[in-house]
Amino acid sequence: MKVIKLEISQITCLGGVALVVLGVFSPWVKWPSWGEYLAGFVSGIEVIDGWIFLTLGFVAAVSAFRSLSEVGIGFLRLFPGFILFFGGWLNADVFRGFAEGRVPFGIVENGTGSYLIAIGGLIVLISGLWELHIYLETCSLR
Repeated sequence: MKVIKLEISQITCLGGVALVVLGVFSPWVKWPSWGEYLAGFVSGIEVIDGWIFLTLGFVAAVSAFRSLSEVGIGFLRLFPGFILFFGGWLNADVFRGFAEGRVPFGIVENGTGSYLIAIGGLIVLISGLWELHIYLETCSLR
């Protein structure tokens, strides 16, 4: 059995991807029960944005298993990390506004899902920057 030895930046990236997956399945917005209306929530897996975030997380996870010697692997992780961070952060307000228009009594709270995606995206972005730094440092030593 072959054991894969992962670097710190790769483990960090996988931790960020785990937060993204957890965030996609967590509530993005939620509302309490009010009169005849029942409490509810919307999670990321119910909307197209959640599927996009899952795909970007998959790309980042695949890049975590690539070798440090491959050209551009840091860049491959920077793009998903950037989109996940800003997309997760902006989705918190967008979905709250969307849900406020649909819930008759207008009491809508942000869930934890979008914030988990944003934090996971930031971790993926930092791991990509770190891996890019390591790659450029090894190229300059040659």
